[in-house]
Amino acid sequence: MPRKLKVAAVMRLLYTAQVNAADDGCGDGRYTVTEIAQAVGISRPTAEDVVDALIAQGWLAEAAPNPGDGRRQAGRPARTIWFDAQAGCVVGVDLGPHWVRALVSDLVGSVIGSAEYPVAEGATARERIAAARTAITEALHLAGREFGQVLAAAAATVGIAQADGRIVRSTVPQLMGHNISEMLGEFLPVPVQIANDMRAAALAEFWKGAAAGSGSAVYLHVGRRLGSAYLIDGISPLGHHGAAGEIPPQSGHRLIDAYRKLVSFTGVDVDSLSQERMLGIDPLTVFEAAQRGEADAGQAVADFADEFASGIEGLVITVDPEVVVVGGGVVVAGDIAADAIRMRLAQVCVFEPRVALSPLGESAAAMGALRLALNELEEMLFSNPFAHTQTEQD
Repeated sequence: MPRKLKVAAVMRLLYTAQVNAADDGCGDGRYTVTEIAQAVGISRPTAEDVVDALIAQGWLAEAAPNPGDGRRQAGRPARTIWFDAQAGCVVGVDLGPHWVRALVSDLVGSVIGSAEYPVAEGATARERIAAARTAITEALHLAGREFGQVLAAAAATVGIAQADGRIVRSTVPQLMGHNISEMLGEFLPVPVQIANDMRAAALAEFWKGAAAGSGSAVYLHVGRRLGSAYLIDGISPLGHHGAAGEIPPQSGHRLIDAYRKLVSFTGVDVDSLSQERMLGIDPLTVFEAAQRGEADAGQAVADFADEFASGIEGLVITVDPEVVVVGGGVVVAGDIAADAIRMRLAQVCVFEPRVALSPLGESAAAMGALRLALNELEEMLFSNPFAHTQTEQD
């Protein structure tokens, strides 16, 4: 086995063990060198060599031998090794139309810092990036980390981005034509991957939300943002223009009319507002009223959810998902929206999918961005961990 593959195998073993320990409490993620050699299928001297090299790079940590842990072998003391999840951090950002959310996690995805800042209506792209910097700075501070310790980063935003991070289509006109990746890269020390917010939210549901363990899912976001996305085996196909899974324009027009009716229950005179300002109204008070059992509000939420489901039923029929996840502010209303969507889909789908409320709420897009950044980190760790050292970040 070439040395590169041996290094990758050891890294994957220890990293995965630490992820499992963090997610499921499965053990402590620690191995002796002998156990590493046996698990990977290499000699003990080779395992020693690989472990020492990865410790020197800052990826692994070790503990002094403990005579009472039952792992010591005759002769040479046993070294206990583990992947050091605190060797750096990862950043995920949601550049929403009305707010910016930033999450910071350790290297195995445990969130250790978060911050959220509102964004004014009509804010420029530069002002939105400034808000993102403020949110990231605060999240890093709460996590006890610095910018130089960021090893991977990704951002979710409203619209469709090219591979280089330039926004080519968005309901936030101030973002159009701007390269968000480059703008965030002015203060983040790593390349920043840009993703559509709905795709990011769907990925988060697949990772830690209502779609975890599912083979396929459709994600519906109902709140101050309206959108959809889908995943098959954890992958969200982009399509030729990057618009696969988007709500079609004709359905979008119907949804805007339905949304206007929904937010009219907030008491705001929506008929006097422009479409952009009307879409900026938070329907949370309507969702809360529905949750309290107020009949008119409950009916308004159900009617809107039914209209939303009719707009995306073609997507659900095409994907034939195992689960349809309903996310966004509407989860506050409880099962009212989910039941309406379930009833609509039962009428049109050959096989009725399970419909579930998101446990992630409005943080789903930021969580998805964090997952994208972790994917980037894992690709580097498993291919060439020596290409990115802690020394380079100092």
